[in-house]
Amino acid sequence: MRRIFRHLLLAAAIASYCESTLAESRARPEPIFRHVSLGSFGRLELGLVPSQIEKISEKIGPGVYRLRPNSFGGAETIVVITNSAEAISEIRFQYGVGYDFAEKRSIYERSLGPSSRTDRTGGNETTVWNDGRTQIELVRRIDQGYASFLTMRDVSRGQ
Repeated sequence: MRRIFRHLLLAAAIASYCESTLAESRARPEPIFRHVSLGSFGRLELGLVPSQIEKISEKIGPGVYRLRPNSFGGAETIVVITNSAEAISEIRFQYGVGYDFAEKRSIYERSLGPSSRTDRTGGNETTVWNDGRTQIELVRRIDQGYASFLTMRDVSRGQ
């Protein structure tokens, strides 16, 4: 009888663990995206060395490139920053009037889940998502209703 009772307890414990693991995985959002598709210009991905970035951008500083206008739907300007190993460490998207901050935040919350935090400092409101590998920051000037910019940052290597 004890043996049966032990097996029942073990089965209940395993079932409980499996149920909580399944519920946790359902609640966990998708990993944060790490790349940007630029159509015929190719793809840029955090942590990778961009091939032929000179063909689609102008170098504006050491390891800093500004992509040609209209390279990516919606953003007025895209700046790519590389680290000392020439891998992409950050991609910044500059937005302007017409890109509603609340709408953009809602879109990201649907795909990434709730934000890690929201800060209001220095006249800016910043909403942050961080999965330990990638960080997304959506920023607006508090006195403006539109999204000012979005930064996608590689945080996997302490960047």
